Amino acid sequence: MKGGHLPKAPIDRLFPANGKSVSFYQSRIETTHTHGTGCLLSAAIASSLAKGVHLEKAIYDAKQVVTSAIQYPVVIGRGSGYPDVARGIEDLAPRPLFFRTHAERITLLSGLYVVTAPDLRLSRTAEETAWAAMDGGAKTVQLRDKDMPLQRLVILAQKMRSSTFSKMLFIVNDRVDIALASNADGVHLGPDDMAPEDARLLLGPDKLVGVSVATLEEAKAAAPYASYFGVGAIFGTKTKKDAGAAIGAGRLREIKAAFPNIPIVAIGGINLENIAKVAAAGADAAAVVSAVVSAPDMVEATRELSVRFAEGKEKAMG
Repeated sequence: MKGGHLPKAPIDRLFPANGKSVSFYQSRIETTHTHGTGCLLSAAIASSLAKGVHLEKAIYDAKQVVTSAIQYPVVIGRGSGYPDVARGIEDLAPRPLFFRTHAERITLLSGLYVVTAPDLRLSRTAEETAWAAMDGGAKTVQLRDKDMPLQRLVILAQKMRSSTFSKMLFIVNDRVDIALASNADGVHLGPDDMAPEDARLLLGPDKLVGVSVATLEEAKAAAPYASYFGVGAIFGTKTKKDAGAAIGAGRLREIKAAFPNIPIVAIGGINLENIAKVAAAGADAAAVVSAVVSAPDMVEATRELSVRFAEGKEKAMG
């Protein structure tokens, strides 16, 4: 089902013969020259399938072709034009997509940091969560899914990277390989994941390496390689079984004082009632899971949390 005429964003949807429907999000390009986009999309999908590409990856790749080609309309007469496929493909092929320097990524690491949560068994998909987070003003989204098969996870990460690039950072939890395959902005590592120094070696100097820490000693060990610290669990959490006991906002202040130039993302049990406290304690960003994913309106929840975080920062500045 092609959704290019939907009012908010062009969301296409795949309905497999057996299984749950899959959504494909994309940023809208405002143009009247849309003749033939459906034909182009279907032809591009078919050509990828003929080469043995997995169906979801074929759809993802085809959408990139349409998105690029529609920016170069061929107009004949006074009517609406159609996308220039050759120029679109040429535009995609030679250049590295989605390039940002480490410094540019760090400047975006602020405010609300939304983490997807398939383990909450809710009807919201990771893409729907990311889209709501974008609309609500979040600055970062992290893909966390420990159970999805590898190939599907790569495709999901690539789709989320494409749909979020223009407005927010995209981080992958745990998996350096998925971060590389999707050209994510970085990876977030826990104590049982790849060592930060190895992740930095693989990802290079421009990607973000976030590291979970709960003590000053852990922060000291990670500091040479970390782009930011994920400090927590500040208030405890039920969404991550290995998060440990609550450490409180005082620990956040301690680590921030020791490493003032490394951004801190507060993690663990953060909600509308306490998010201002972590902002006032020095957090540069606040990671939330159920406060957004479990909310009746994820967009409105993101907006309210972002406002409360900003109020906490303003109060701390006096």
